[in-house]
Amino acid sequence: MKVIQVVGLVLLLFGGYVLVRGLSFTRDREVLDVGPVQAEVEERKAIPSWAGALAAGLGVVCIVAGARGGSRAT
Repeated sequence: MKVIQVVGLVLLLFGGYVLVRGLSFTRDREVLDVGPVQAEVEERKAIPSWAGALAAGLGVVCIVAGARGGSRAT
């Protein structure tokens, strides 16, 4: 299996996961820092479904390109 096909498979799996299950991540953000007093907020952000669809589409393109492309002599 060529490297581009492996990359395509990873993109396809990641995109499918984001589309079906959704994916989010958290980020700590400091909102107040006055002397010894500090306050942080934990923000939860979701990866949009269009990004999952784009990743899956690019994965399919990479898999097809790897399967169709012959070896090139440079």
